[in-house]
Amino acid sequence: MTEKKWHGYWWLPGQEDRKVPGSLHVQDSGQTRLSLIGGFDLEQAAQSSIDGDKIGARAVTILGLCASVKITLIGGLASLTHGWPESADYQEISGSRALIGTHLQRADDPVFASVMFTLENFGPFLGRYTFDHTDGLHGETSSVVYKPIDNISFSFEGWKFQVYTYFPTFQTHDRRGSSAVEGTTREVLIATSDVPRPLTDFDEIAKTFMDLLTLASGEACGVTEMSLEFAKDKNVTYLPNDGRSYRVVQDHKRWIHAARPDDAPQDLRRFRFTCSDMSFEELTRAWLPLRRRASAATNLLFGLYYARPGFTETRLLSAAVVAESLHWTVFGSPLRWDKEEFKSLRAAIDGSIADPQRRAWVKDRIKNETSFRERLIELASRPNQSAVAALIGDVDKWAKNVVDARNGLAHTGADTNKNGDIFELTQVTLFLASLTLMKELGFSDEVQIEALRRDEYLSVIRHKD
Repeated sequence: MTEKKWHGYWWLPGQEDRKVPGSLHVQDSGQTRLSLIGGFDLEQAAQSSIDGDKIGARAVTILGLCASVKITLIGGLASLTHGWPESADYQEISGSRALIGTHLQRADDPVFASVMFTLENFGPFLGRYTFDHTDGLHGETSSVVYKPIDNISFSFEGWKFQVYTYFPTFQTHDRRGSSAVEGTTREVLIATSDVPRPLTDFDEIAKTFMDLLTLASGEACGVTEMSLEFAKDKNVTYLPNDGRSYRVVQDHKRWIHAARPDDAPQDLRRFRFTCSDMSFEELTRAWLPLRRRASAATNLLFGLYYARPGFTETRLLSAAVVAESLHWTVFGSPLRWDKEEFKSLRAAIDGSIADPQRRAWVKDRIKNETSFRERLIELASRPNQSAVAALIGDVDKWAKNVVDARNGLAHTGADTNKNGDIFELTQVTLFLASLTLMKELGFSDEVQIEALRRDEYLSVIRHKD
């Protein structure tokens, strides 16, 4: 893991007369650490009260100037302080984000026009292969040729999306014992807004495509690089050693999932779907509104991919919540009867029970909604039924097992499901959620069935009955 460093002077917004020397360390993962010779009283600087109650130090913004490069550290929290904050000898501050090239006074200021970022597994997902090569035999010429590919460009919901292949040039590396020629390409996604927006809006766009790549590949996919561009009438930044002005800011953010751009990509044979099944433009137009509608379910679903592996019992509970939330997205309110009909039913029950306490007890337990088990069965009816049959087998049995396991863990902390492995139950339920999202995106029956076949684990444990 490489680390970038910036050495300079740092201060709190509005306190430019009190600058402290120090160094900013930024890792590839987006983890930032500011080491100061001196320190700040972050508790006093932060807005440390909610409804008048003191809650202690909170994250603050810190500004820096390093060899004429402006830097904004967001989410600063003191992790180590030697001495009292106001007269500290040394202080270490961790941050959630570093913007290289600007001083941003407020993170919610709508000053940015576009974001440019790259994602793990984006190249295999797009399938835009840019190199041709010939292997020379018997003394013939060998060659590698870069083939430019047309950019993808379209507009949707106030955004202009562009995908282009970044290829600087071939590079030759001469060593004492060998020589090598290298050509590197990256697929870059640019999202440009019709109006200036704050940082959080561009974070949401990047997270939206993180989730799409995670759904497609079946493994966590993160942002590998990201930069922002100011709107034309907003702040202009300056970089050192030249007189040109720039509107682009490097963004080093600590995401929920730390990308590993130098690792091997997901095997293309394990992708659930790619842009060969549906074009990137079609996918984007379907995914953005679907993810908004299903945000409660997708946030939890993909959070299970991004987070470190946890206890199986916790994952089973989360999978049950994902399924129930996704049912609400797909089928709407789970009402069993018409509202007027339900009122009549409750009135009839009220009139048949004389004892007030018993009447109140019964009334409290009669709900106008389908049961969790019924909602699971209905959710399983949404994707392709051949895929569901291969994945789940007996839907009624699966739904009962999920309900029993969920209720046992939630009510007693023990798994009362004696009819199967809850790890397998969790994996099957989460994959059903993915199949449902694929169905809502408009993927064909064949693609849904193939997605199940390609899953290395489920292809072994799936039911045959």
